[in-house]
Amino acid sequence: MTRNLRPSVRVRPSFMEVDGLDIAPRSQVASIPPIGLGTRAVESLSSYFMRVADLTSLTPHQFARDLIWPLVGYEWNGNGDDYWQSPSFNGPGKAPMKWAQALTALTSVRDLDRLTLVPLAGLLPHRELCPSVRRWCPICLEADAADPSSGTPYDRLLWNINQVDACPAHAIRLVSGCHCTPQEAVSPWRRKFLPDLCWTCGKPLAREVNEVEIESASKDELDRALMVAALLECHLFLQPGDKARTQSNVAFFLQEAIQAHGTAVGIACLAGVGKSHLSNWSKGRNLPTLTAAIKLAVGCSATLEELLVGTPETQKAASLATGGMKPCPKRHRNKPPYANDPARQESVRKSLEAALAVNPPPRLSEVASQLGIVPRVLRMMYSHLVVALTGRYRNWTRRETRKRHLQKRGIIRSAAEHLAHEGTVPTFSRIEKLLSKDLSLFGETVRQDCKDICAETIAAFGRKGLR
Repeated sequence: MTRNLRPSVRVRPSFMEVDGLDIAPRSQVASIPPIGLGTRAVESLSSYFMRVADLTSLTPHQFARDLIWPLVGYEWNGNGDDYWQSPSFNGPGKAPMKWAQALTALTSVRDLDRLTLVPLAGLLPHRELCPSVRRWCPICLEADAADPSSGTPYDRLLWNINQVDACPAHAIRLVSGCHCTPQEAVSPWRRKFLPDLCWTCGKPLAREVNEVEIESASKDELDRALMVAALLECHLFLQPGDKARTQSNVAFFLQEAIQAHGTAVGIACLAGVGKSHLSNWSKGRNLPTLTAAIKLAVGCSATLEELLVGTPETQKAASLATGGMKPCPKRHRNKPPYANDPARQESVRKSLEAALAVNPPPRLSEVASQLGIVPRVLRMMYSHLVVALTGRYRNWTRRETRKRHLQKRGIIRSAAEHLAHEGTVPTFSRIEKLLSKDLSLFGETVRQDCKDICAETIAAFGRKGLR
């Protein structure tokens, strides 16, 4: 009796063959869309990370250790499993980009890098962008929980920018403390990590509305928050900015502002920086920080998008005016400005020869200042005259120093002999008291000479007659 064996290769039925359909691969974890993408109220990457970990029934620590680490690698783990709590997790660095790519691979949700400041990496320096503490708006969290459409409180990316101190939606200052006591702290194993909960006591952060008096934001704080919020919802977060193009736009903006204002000093005062910083920005060498960019935009009655990106017309004008911001050629520092002027060279040589006959001899820096030339150029072109001039000045200073030293010794010897004639033993303290009007006599170099002179005077007059 033969048995019907199953075929080793399973044949796929013809009705399952579907052509022309792009079926997305299944995600490994809960696939949820980020909230507020493309708006000023966009969700932060740390908030999205916590919500995905909660839907996967894992703590953020376990989620990072078991699922994120194998994808990003150890070198991009930041502070380890708890890197998602770091202030730089939502910043413009490479580590947030790697974590966003790992979450995209797990959830099949694209454009998660727009939940961070990565699109601003080519527009602003990375320093001073992320705050050192966690901040939130309790009214926003309470409104999120009461929203019937979603009912999901979340952390805004706007709250994770250091220059934003106020909520533009409710005109209040952001809260940075839960005001919970150490006795209210919950064990880490019983603690739940969500954007609207305190990571220490586990209580809702929206309760601050009823328990703490909310401070109203000032006009400057609200203006800064609105400017940065407008930058988050512009087209930069659809296409990351280019640093070279941004330098060109900023340089063109500053050049136009300087022409309109009249002086570069006024524009530098608006930004709160020196002229050297403003010069580097206007020449396209580097970019202003977000703090300086906000001050410039406010002082020039512009927006951050107009300063950093510009309009299509200003972008074209900037590219034509700056020529792609090629670095300006620098004059060779060892080449003097009159290298090809024999008459000027002869005039400088005669001035140096005349300085050799002056008494007392002048210093080289004084001669160079009178000629309007730096001493380095004089040493390079007239080395023999400079050597004679500096040697003459050095010998003269040595003679003068020796003369003053002998003069001081003579004054001290006269004081010691005066004390000896009066029958008093000359000592350093007595001579110092006697010559107290001239305090310049008693420097460190004269102290030992005074003791030697006292010993010589005592030996000359005899110890018996002195008291």
